[in-house]
Amino acid sequence: MKALIFSEGNGYGHAARDSIISRHFGFPIMTFGKGAEFCRLNRMDFIEVPPPYVIKTGKEKVRIATDIKDLLSFLRPASLAKIQSHFRKVDLVIVDGSPLGLAIAGLARKKAIYITNDTSALIGVHGQLERKVAGSLLDRMMLSARLIMVPDFPPPLTVTALNLDSSFPLAFAGPLVQKQKQIRHGRRFLVSGSLEKELRPWLGNQAVYGGKNDMRACYEDAELVICHGGHTTIMEALSYGKPVLCIVDRSYSERCNNALVLERKDVGIMLDRELLTKESLWAAIAYAKTLDRDRLVLYKEAAAKLDAMAIIAKAMDGI
Repeated sequence: MKALIFSEGNGYGHAARDSIISRHFGFPIMTFGKGAEFCRLNRMDFIEVPPPYVIKTGKEKVRIATDIKDLLSFLRPASLAKIQSHFRKVDLVIVDGSPLGLAIAGLARKKAIYITNDTSALIGVHGQLERKVAGSLLDRMMLSARLIMVPDFPPPLTVTALNLDSSFPLAFAGPLVQKQKQIRHGRRFLVSGSLEKELRPWLGNQAVYGGKNDMRACYEDAELVICHGGHTTIMEALSYGKPVLCIVDRSYSERCNNALVLERKDVGIMLDRELLTKESLWAAIAYAKTLDRDRLVLYKEAAAKLDAMAIIAKAMDGI
């Protein structure tokens, strides 16, 4: 079967997990923005398209922003024709986290598998009416997919449980994690790159920072993983049995929900980014020592048993 992966381009997480599928099955990746940046950093062959939108975070609410120049570039007939030509060459499109990708697959009349850890996917959409309209459109697009696959631990270990609508037929593939040879770095913490600027003054050389280092090789030797609540980093951390401190933007519902579930399962902590200080950070680090170590071992053991590639292969055979 010929397939193409259309990967959401906001952040590295989607491209990181899609690269695992791409390498295993030999399927090309089409992406944009940070997804394209990840592919370049990892010297991957990929198809780049202009970024149609960007998810903005910061002091204001999380929002979807569009650069007019980029949007016009995406909507140019030549760009759309390029995308459609790649879609026409395949039998199946694996869409990761992008309703836009589902829409394009539908226009190209291609079968689609939708990979998501958030069936609401209304990040950056505010206002009751706007969310109602966007939610209705998203539901229609997801129903067009032949399968909705969640790259997470199956229940009851599911981290993204609060972001999933069980009225959709969901299949759990297990965490999409690329196991790598682990290095001994002798640092207590592993910090995702986006938090380095804020945390380095307080953690100094006690942490490995993901901005310039490949985090995937550094989990085993760390006692705590500190991130912004992104699903991919959480999956990687739990696969190594490591607790997670999520420093979250309260308006980013998906990440807040991930952190809430970690707290409920006693394997992680949520810290509101607006309340982040040196004192609150070190208090959270101290609290992390009280988390359920037996349950963290359970996550590590579950990750070792799950075979996401076999589950995806079986799903494709059934389509």
